[in-house]
Amino acid sequence: VERIFRSLEPGRVEWRICRASQRAKELKKPLAVKSPGFSVKGIREAHMEFFPDGHNHSPDGKTVLRVFFPPQAHVRYQCWVGKNTQGPREKEPDGQLSCDIFMDDWQDQVDDDGSVPVRFEILRDYNNDDQSLARELRVESA
Repeated sequence: VERIFRSLEPGRVEWRICRASQRAKELKKPLAVKSPGFSVKGIREAHMEFFPDGHNHSPDGKTVLRVFFPPQAHVRYQCWVGKNTQGPREKEPDGQLSCDIFMDDWQDQVDDDGSVPVRFEILRDYNNDDQSLARELRVESA
C-alpha cells in the first residue's frame, strides 16, 4: 500500500510568484518572497525562498532561489526560474537545511500575466530508491 501512495505523489511543484516585477521593487536585498510549504516525491515540509536581488552572501547581480529540505533528505533535483536552470543538483543529508541556487537575470522570464514560474522537481530520491517507482530507469554496460 505504501508503494501505491508513493507512486501517486507528484514529482514536481510549480510556484507562481504573482506581480513579480512589482514585488522585486518592494523587496530590496536581502528580502525574499517565501513559498507556501509543500510535499513532493517523498520530501515533506519543503519550501522555497526567492531573493530577486540576491542576499547578503550572494554574488552581485545574481538572483537566489533557496530551497529548504528536511534534514534527512538525499535527493537529486532540478529547479527553474522561468526557463532558466542551473541543471541537476544533489542534496545529501549533511546537516544543511537549505541549498542556494544562484541565477542570472530573471526579469525576462516574467509571463504575460506578470508572474514568474518557479519549478522544483525531484529527479531521484535516494532514500526511496525503488526502481519500479522511478521516473527513469538507468542501465549500463560494463
